[in-house]
Amino acid sequence: MDLDSVSVTSHFRSPGFLINPVLIKNNSFLAGINSDGLLLIDAASGAVFDVLENIERSALLCSVDDELYCLSQKNRTGILYRLSVNSDGKFFILQETSLSFESNNISSFAYNNGFIFASKDNLFLLDARNELVPMEHNPQTQIIEIAAGKNTLALLTENNCFFILPLDYRQIEKSTTIGFVNKNGYNRITNLSSAPDDQFILWQPASTRYVPQLVNADQITDFETVDSLTGRFPLRSVKSINGKILSLDSGGNISVRETENVFGQADFSFSSAGAVDAALINNDYLLISQSSINNNTPFLFVNQNTRETIYIPYPARTGLLVYAGDSSICAEAIEQDRDGIMTTVIDLIKVFNGTGSPEKIFESRGETSYLSITESDGIFAISANDGAFLFSDERIEFERTSGLPVKLLGCDEFFVSLDNEGNITWHDNKSAQVLAVFSLYEDQWKLSGEKDVSGGFLQQ
Repeated sequence: MDLDSVSVTSHFRSPGFLINPVLIKNNSFLAGINSDGLLLIDAASGAVFDVLENIERSALLCSVDDELYCLSQKNRTGILYRLSVNSDGKFFILQETSLSFESNNISSFAYNNGFIFASKDNLFLLDARNELVPMEHNPQTQIIEIAAGKNTLALLTENNCFFILPLDYRQIEKSTTIGFVNKNGYNRITNLSSAPDDQFILWQPASTRYVPQLVNADQITDFETVDSLTGRFPLRSVKSINGKILSLDSGGNISVRETENVFGQADFSFSSAGAVDAALINNDYLLISQSSINNNTPFLFVNQNTRETIYIPYPARTGLLVYAGDSSICAEAIEQDRDGIMTTVIDLIKVFNGTGSPEKIFESRGETSYLSITESDGIFAISANDGAFLFSDERIEFERTSGLPVKLLGCDEFFVSLDNEGNITWHDNKSAQVLAVFSLYEDQWKLSGEKDVSGGFLQQ
């Protein structure tokens, strides 16, 4: 196929059941493996020019320039063949190297002025004595969730570790060892606002099996079960603001209670069919997003005192994330125009104050897989599939790190982001420049900034 014109230039029928086929010799030949062995096939006609019958069906192939490397392996031993094709269209063996594998068989290999082999447990290099030498590596542990209190950050990792960091990255430099506890089954964290000390709720949206748990930042080995937040349906959202906590389940049931009464009965309950997200605006109102039914608006305000429901006129297919901060009330919507699907963020502060209509402040073509909205010191910021941006006098793109931001938190002095490679980054809340990056590994942590520091990571 010609890639520029996306047109077929020629075609042929090859032998069936080929495994790991590769093109060699300037695309003149196709090499592949089936039950007959290693086949050399004419890439113009499909004719078989040669067969090496002693090659195992599990063999691996790697094409390099005009040569072919073939790793035939069985029972943790193998032979690495270096092959070429002679003028008669036959395989010519240039070199055979016997190998042994201490661990599992090799699952793939590559060549670039040297060999690298991969098993399910490790990576190996081929040394001068033709022995496989394990590569030393310290794989990064991904952080998958973060939440910010007044003075601390709570974090969860991909391998179910929960730990606490100082909110100010400059305080992390003074640490030596960070302690963690294992908390299986949880992948969401919500800060409990207005608590005397930083408190966090761990929860998950997959089922009702794991009941939310409350933990204090200064005593992460002690957790209290919060049965009051769960019912018949899995949780969909848990948010806290102004000394209140809101929970929304997948059945559309919303409960609001004082954070001081997190274990008790709800002060306000509401049911909204198709509710996707909800947020507390103040002590009187909350904002709900929902799937649009019969072209109705997907957003509504609800008064907690009178139960009055105020629908917000806005043409959208679905309402998703909603956010209420000190100076903004925003919502994510999925819209459709003549060019297709579009994700937008609209500001509803004028609607809430009765001074205007919804204002579109951000849009991204297609439906984003994640979106985050926050503010720091009155400065508004959004992260989506194509990056993160803050909005002050102008729209400023966040300085990039090795990953894309998937969650933003707004703090007094800076923005904190979690990226898709599991790093935590502190950004200046005026310039969006990177101040520091925190990365976690199996048994240590690293903080990169004005100076690089590291320390231990141990279970408590």
